Amino acid sequence: KNYGSNDERPFPGHPVEIGDFKYAVIVMALPCKRCGGSIISENHILTAAHCVDCTSKENIIVMAGKILSYESTGIYRKIEDVHIHPEYNRGIQNPSCTMECYMWLSQWYNGPVQLQRQSANDIAILK
Repeated sequence: KNYGSNDERPFPGHPVEIGDFKYAVIVMALPCKRCGGSIISENHILTAAHCVDCTSKENIIVMAGKILSYESTGIYRKIEDVHIHPEYNRGIQNPSCTMECYMWLSQWYNGPVQLQRQSANDIAILK
């Protein structure tokens, strides 16, 4: 499903159930931040660079199968590597970050997150 419409997106806080957004994960960058992320392959997560620039990869945990970070359900994965966009600058909000998990998230992987379709005015969509 394409969640391009603002009314269908989970943020800024519509009630959801486990399974509504199977690609969504919680990214904990200890001790400083908690953010969302998207599963883009069986062992890769996409999140915003500013979510993980405050700590080392050893202090980042990805949680899948949870709605709230304090729930006892779901799985936890440590991060093997972090790749921050080369043009990332703390003052700029856009650049992204990908993270590689130590163990596969295959239990939760049902294909990559569905991105918004290209519109007539887009220059390109990367695949």
